[in-house]
Amino acid sequence: MTTATNHGHLTCSCGHAGLHRIAERETADGWVVCLWSDGAIAGRLGNSIPGVPIARPRTEATARVALAAGWLFLDEVALYDSAELPALYAAARRVAARGGSHVDLRRAMARV
Repeated sequence: MTTATNHGHLTCSCGHAGLHRIAERETADGWVVCLWSDGAIAGRLGNSIPGVPIARPRTEATARVALAAGWLFLDEVALYDSAELPALYAAARRVAARGGSHVDLRRAMARV
């Protein structure tokens, strides 16, 4: 089994194999949210966000889903307040697990 804990097994598209921040966005109410190279979502200093579990994928397949969910989440996060982040993340995980798109995420959030 290939692990995705960034001990050199999963290389980011930038070429760096170590765990690192790959993107940062801000919520509508000013919270900074970061996406890490293993798909984890956290605050600016790596702190957890209430209601948003920090992904710890163990295989390349689960890392791909975590990253897909992370990008879905991050690309929409500016439209939401911090209180809405748990619902957004849960929807992003569901959508990413089935290979969905931003449109699917927006539809899922419209039902929340």
